[in-house]
Amino acid sequence: MDALTPSSIITRGLDILRRAGVRTSAGNLERMSLAARNLPVFEASIKVTIQPPTPSRILTDLSTTQRVRLIYFTNKPGAAVTEAAEAGLVDLVALEPATVIIGREYLKREPDKRRNERVNKHRKNAWGRWAVERVLILSRQPMGQTDIAPLAGISQPAVSNAFQHLQGHIVRRPHGWEPEDRAALLDKWLDEYPGPGGASTYWYGLDAPVRQARDAAEYAESMEGEPLISGDVAADTYAPWRLPNRVQLYVKQSVDLTDAGFTPADPDSATLVATIPADTTLWTVARMAGRPDGHPLADPLITLWDLMRSPGPDAEEASQRLRAAILGGSL
Repeated sequence: MDALTPSSIITRGLDILRRAGVRTSAGNLERMSLAARNLPVFEASIKVTIQPPTPSRILTDLSTTQRVRLIYFTNKPGAAVTEAAEAGLVDLVALEPATVIIGREYLKREPDKRRNERVNKHRKNAWGRWAVERVLILSRQPMGQTDIAPLAGISQPAVSNAFQHLQGHIVRRPHGWEPEDRAALLDKWLDEYPGPGGASTYWYGLDAPVRQARDAAEYAESMEGEPLISGDVAADTYAPWRLPNRVQLYVKQSVDLTDAGFTPADPDSATLVATIPADTTLWTVARMAGRPDGHPLADPLITLWDLMRSPGPDAEEASQRLRAAILGGSL
């Protein structure tokens, strides 16, 4: 197979678009008009990448693209750009496997069984390592393995094993370990982390999101659910920028929020999502955050992961603000 170039990626990508039923018309290699079955004719700004774009690249591209949709042409559909396309933040055309996501909808999706097997195996075993990465990113000073272990919720030998997978990303100092490049390690975590997983229930409330979060958290605490507030509301505490849109609540056990004034809802109309996560390290890493506003918050990285998938046109800029606060050491 010929070496990949931006031109060859666009050429093959346009063929994949055609086979997915997407029509292209006026435009050039930077911007073109497209029509898909799930959207009327729209103008899109084209970004071509041989490697899947990182979360920081996506945020930067979104901040510089105005009034038109952003569509990536790339070789492989990496986790970050796929998540962004599924959330409707960007559109995606990938070559291997052939994938088209436009307006949140998969218009073409060829299976990649080997990748799915690797990802599923990876996800079952990496909660501890991902927690170690969050601890290292959030720490403002080098940490020893015995200090990292309780915050990551794993044993010291498990921390040592996680370090084997982080060679080239962390460096040893006289008083412990720290990221060699904190921004690069954050991008690595965002690109690999599949989310906390688990099972969610959906609720609708009439109050403002901040009030909903506090009422639900207080009720969940009374029911021994050990809640953690994440997403928009937590971000509004860590790095205020926009009015919260929806509440993300993590709980250790199922909590019926009917008695707290909420009614069950479907995912599209829900104002609050309560999730029992598969990733139980949320509670140990959250100790680093404390209770800055008197309520239990998920750690800033989990908050950022949720915020990047939050609805609303200003979620991208809010995510950039939170990312800057994390890397700037103000959290």
